Amino acid sequence: NVWLGLGVFSRFGVGNSYDGGWTGRYNIYDVGLQSVSFVPTVAYKINDIFSVSLGVEALYASVYMGSKIPTSTGGPVWDNDLQVQGQGWGVGAHLGLHMRLNEQWSVGLAYKSQVTLNVNGDAEFGRQGPNLLTRMAHLPEARDCSANATVQLPDSLALGVAYKPLDNLSFEVGAIWTRWSTYNALNLYLDSGYSSISNKEWRDGWNFNASVEYKPLDWWSLRAGFAYETPVLNENHADFMMPTSGRTTLSLGTGVRRNDWTLDFAYAHLWINPTDYDRTDAAGIRNNPFNGGFTGGHSENVVANIYMFSVGYTF
Repeated sequence: NVWLGLGVFSRFGVGNSYDGGWTGRYNIYDVGLQSVSFVPTVAYKINDIFSVSLGVEALYASVYMGSKIPTSTGGPVWDNDLQVQGQGWGVGAHLGLHMRLNEQWSVGLAYKSQVTLNVNGDAEFGRQGPNLLTRMAHLPEARDCSANATVQLPDSLALGVAYKPLDNLSFEVGAIWTRWSTYNALNLYLDSGYSSISNKEWRDGWNFNASVEYKPLDWWSLRAGFAYETPVLNENHADFMMPTSGRTTLSLGTGVRRNDWTLDFAYAHLWINPTDYDRTDAAGIRNNPFNGGFTGGHSENVVANIYMFSVGYTF
């Protein structure tokens, strides 16, 4: 009645890039956050109905951001390149409760704690040298240096209900509440004395989801899923790092089993809500004198396609 396990997966991530000469380059033109969580877990079966679990999460993340910095050495203003890269670790906890009510119904509850991610790295410029706009426009000095940031990643609470009317047919519905309001700022500090203060002030969000799995044969499974995420972005502080504000997802999948091996494929299509930037105070977007007075903007018709596969072996 005791199990030990190790989960390795990604809880958070973002990737986005634009042409280096695009209008919003002074805000951002390239960004990536890749995270991997390692969660050793112990689970205990209390009785035939209740099981509980506890895991400790070690989260590793690698971050990079690229933007253009208006630079002048006394003549015309030109674009200097700024690349910031860093890595860091954070620690959190996972708690789980599973209730097997009968042969058809089961309920699961899972909590994942906040993770405070401390990132340290370097800031590198395309060309180093003086910048006469440093004080006048609150811009960094064009000098390579170390950089650091602290990112507060949110906690979440998930509830799922499963119904299995037949041995080869099951349904699930669930809801996930994520406390994105803890993500209130993304501030970057350079050892040269420059600090980039970027307010976020996101709202807490919900993910509502449903899925079905059917096995026409003992070795073959068919799956489909639907999910809707409520908007969390605060458009008063919206930037081009992630042009998304709520998503709808439709997914299809199939899997086969042969002896102790499993092979699964899945596809998901995401429709992403439009985002408006006309009232944002984010740097490099609103009333920027270096890009022709460009103000605001709008993202629409944003979609994403995700392709997935996994290989499993039971021993």
